[in-house]
Amino acid sequence: MCRRGQFSGNLMEGRIAYITTNEKGEESLWEFDVEAGVTVLDDSWTYLSSLEEYQLISVDNDHHAYVLGEDQARQPMWANTLLWDE
Repeated sequence: MCRRGQFSGNLMEGRIAYITTNEKGEESLWEFDVEAGVTVLDDSWTYLSSLEEYQLISVDNDHHAYVLGEDQARQPMWANTLLWDE
């Protein structure tokens, strides 16, 4: 898993890239916007009411979707997970 983007404080901000690699070595890329660590649910996301979740199809593989439950969609999930000493 790899997250690329800019930080404001400890939260990601702006356009980010999220990349995953499966057990076969296949990568999937998602690009989307984040404000103060919270995913911006724009027109690129699809809401599935029967599952109460949002889905974003991978940029490079239309068989892979990034999924956010309704509760996750409003939380600051995109934060710095590394501790730095200053």
